[in-house]
This record gives sequence, C-alpha cells and structure tokens, in this order.
Amino acid sequence: MRKMLEEIGRGQFYLFRRKISADEASVRVKQIAGAVNYLKAHKIGALLVFQREVPLVDYSQTAIHLNANITQELIISIFWKNNPLHDGAIILNRREIIAGGCYLPLADVPEISRWYGTRHRAGLGISEVSDAIVLIVSEQHGEVSLAAKGRLSKDLKDVQVERLLTHYFAGEQKIKNWSDWWREVRDLFWTQTREPEAGGIVK
Repeated sequence: MRKMLEEIGRGQFYLFRRKISADEASVRVKQIAGAVNYLKAHKIGALLVFQREVPLVDYSQTAIHLNANITQELIISIFWKNNPLHDGAIILNRREIIAGGCYLPLADVPEISRWYGTRHRAGLGISEVSDAIVLIVSEQHGEVSLAAKGRLSKDLKDVQVERLLTHYFAGEQKIKNWSDWWREVRDLFWTQTREPEAGGIVK
C-alpha cells in the first residue's frame, strides 16, 4: 500500500490514460522507427523500454531524468557511441522519454548468452518483472529484437517494428487482461519456436 501511495504521489500509477490522438501516435511511431532504423544501419547498440501499466519507477528514479519529447534526434544522440548514457536503457511512455541511462535486471538465460550479450539479457530481464515491451538494437549484428513477457524475438523487419509501435501508441490504453494483450502482440509476428532462428520467439 505504501509503495502504491508513493507511485500515486509521483504521478506514475493510474488505471486509465487519456488516449492520444491518431496524429500524435503517428508522429511518435515515425520518430522512434526512424531512430531505430538509423541505429540499426550504423550498428549502434540501443535499448528502448516501453512502459505499459506496471510503473518502472524503481529503474527510472536512479537514472537520468529527461521527461523529454520523443524525437528521432534525441534517441540517436542518447545512444551515440561515447555518450555517457550510451550503455543504459531509455524508458518511454506514450507521451515522453522518461529517463536515460537506466540499468535493468539481467535475465539468467544461458542459451541466449550464446547468441547475444548484456543488452538482450537486460531487455529480457525487465520484460520478466513487468509488462513492458523492449526493442533492442544489436551493436554486433545490426538487427532489432523484441523482448516481451520474458521471450525474445530476433531480426525484426522495419514493417514489424512500425506495426508494433503503432499497436503500442494507438492501441487501447487501459488495463486489460495480460494474456489477451500478449496474444495480440504475438499474433503480430510469428508462432513460437524453441530455437533462435530469424523471426522466431525464444523463451
């Protein structure tokens, strides 16, 4: 109860959000998709965490607070090599970039470690302890992965990234059954597989 009251005081806890307009959603999708495409093309590692209903205060309050507009230029500059915030994650909601330089819990998944490094383990880790969805840009492979509900989907295409972002920004913004939401996201992509093949989902 005390934690809930603290979150209410910070303005981080709420059951319903005012739905953003279609134009606002479109602008945010364009800005983030453009940034992700640039980072991927230049093999610049990045970790973007999209907050949903579970507040991520524990991870943002110890990072660098930004409360900034979502722009392609800002996202690219945050992850630019040698930027002090480069190695951490950014946490966003549907209206702003909340914080940068965020450090996340690492998932203990040995089979993932064979293919990827700390960023992917961090993306999986935060998706295990919250309902956040995470986009991960690989510095080594120059590809985009999605972490959600403790599962990793690799090598997303540009159209799939845009589809996911559109679903996030333009979708219904109130608490719903978690299983139903995950089914919607899963159906945007592929059936589940056990091996980390291109386009597959790995647990």
